[in-house]
Amino acid sequence: MTTLTIATLCAAMFTLDMSGNPHSDGTANTTCSTYEHYIIDSAHRHRVEPEVVAALIYSESRWTHDAVSSVGACGLMQVIPRWARSPEGSKVSCEDLKDPALAIEVGTATLARWKYKFYSGDTKLALCSYATGADCTKNSKRARAGMRYANYILKSAQKIRERSLTLRGLSGDI
Repeated sequence: MTTLTIATLCAAMFTLDMSGNPHSDGTANTTCSTYEHYIIDSAHRHRVEPEVVAALIYSESRWTHDAVSSVGACGLMQVIPRWARSPEGSKVSCEDLKDPALAIEVGTATLARWKYKFYSGDTKLALCSYATGADCTKNSKRARAGMRYANYILKSAQKIRERSLTLRGLSGDI
């Protein structure tokens, strides 16, 4: 797992957008910066790459903490409340998941549960199931769609990782 500093995660995230083009909206970087310590802390606690969590948040909500999808997924990481539990084990509501710290913790814990409990540490399969709720070892239409999504998130995370290393190199942090 890459060691990522708080100073580089969001700079890497928004110096390039997900297509690799220069990003022109400084407000997105400010929004990311508000949440990056939650991302890094939760990612390390759950043994998930922070770049994957950041790419997932960007894809799911574009940093909109109070996002609600048409299927009822809520918050930064678009967690479905009926499947989610707080760190203490209690149920969470959509309103609860609008709290960025809780949403990141619950979403990252959910991804980690898929990754380690069901898929022996396989991030791609975990992302697939995170997105679809499907068993991504089966060859189903949902699993195939989930794998396309997982590939997109992993590609985005790799771009963040590469850009972060470049920024850290330029600043003398490595």
